[in-house]
Amino acid sequence: WHDNAVVTDIHVPWLYEAHSVLLLVIVLVVILYCVFNMEGSLQLGFKLVIFLFMAIGCLVFPAGPFERPHPIFWRFIFSISVLYACFLLLLLSQTPDGARVLLRKLFN
Repeated sequence: WHDNAVVTDIHVPWLYEAHSVLLLVIVLVVILYCVFNMEGSLQLGFKLVIFLFMAIGCLVFPAGPFERPHPIFWRFIFSISVLYACFLLLLLSQTPDGARVLLRKLFN
């Protein structure tokens, strides 16, 4: 399998074209809006990092051997799993009390 595999029976050809510039514009607009219109916090920083990682992951991560429903969906799922693994590694490197404090700060 590879990312340039021929997909048969495409109903919406526009979805199977490259959208790098469109994604760059969306990422810049969201980041600039959040930076200039929201109060800075640790939660906002984590959300922006996750958003940027997901956007980059949807562009550059491999789609895997799956064609349906769409390769971008599988890249998105792979991005979520990488973020989850990084978050678990971050929690494992903390003391139990430090992990509790971090979880409270993130989810309150």
